[in-house]
Amino acid sequence: MRYSPGSGKLMKDIRIGLDFGTAFIKAAFRDPNLGKCFPVRFDVGSTPDYYVPSVVAIQNGKMFFGQGAERILEDRPQTEGLRNLKVLITDKTASRPVPLGVALKRAEKYLIENGLRCDPGLGLEVASAGLVAHAMMLVRRAIRTFESSYGDLNPLFQICLPLDDFKNEDLKRKFQRVFRLAEAISRDWTSPEDGLDIREVERYAQLRSEDLADCHASPVPESIAELKSYVDSPAREGGLHAIIDIGAGTTDVSIFVLRNKGQTEEAVWFYTSRCIPRGMMEIEE
Repeated sequence: MRYSPGSGKLMKDIRIGLDFGTAFIKAAFRDPNLGKCFPVRFDVGSTPDYYVPSVVAIQNGKMFFGQGAERILEDRPQTEGLRNLKVLITDKTASRPVPLGVALKRAEKYLIENGLRCDPGLGLEVASAGLVAHAMMLVRRAIRTFESSYGDLNPLFQICLPLDDFKNEDLKRKFQRVFRLAEAISRDWTSPEDGLDIREVERYAQLRSEDLADCHASPVPESIAELKSYVDSPAREGGLHAIIDIGAGTTDVSIFVLRNKGQTEEAVWFYTSRCIPRGMMEIEE
């Protein structure tokens, strides 16, 4: 729990689920009173308005994110800017128009050509953190409409990762750093529409784990979040199930059994989950 910097009152925790996707970031929250989940409407000019494009652009020494980055890049070649960031900071190949090595070199070249003076690999991590921080700030703005009913709210961010990434300890630690760095950036930032100065990107790249000790954004397995959503749904049915989540860069498959043991008691046996590094981008190609 945290105390409101404005009123000094104890803030009410509200859990936010963020889907850090290859092409878009989406978010949902659980209403503190109703116990129901709702999608976050970001209201940034997207159609529909419940997603943030996973795009980063640099202009005049500043890094811009989401819809703002798309506007900067709309008349430029597809090879400019930073796209598919979740894929670029992992060690696996996923579906994309060009091989991972080529895309990674282009991204690092883009950072260097736009004035980044630190290690470009760290720069990509901060760019990813900045994109997630941008979404976090938009979420905070969106849930303010509920504060008149519930008081000051303290968002606790849980960010979905494919189960394969979650089980890989090195990748999990890397994403943990990115997500906590995102929380730190979101606290420092004045407005999600403002660009992040490239010198600030370099400063954030040098932060150590102990510098992020009070940041608690955490990764959760995507497949578990999907299963939980179905089990909580009034449309759920007992039996053997397969959930197939076809994203832009990956396809997640989860198999489980939901068994009704009574009117109020249920049991779930989770058998397996797999993240396949192919998605809609490859189909569209």
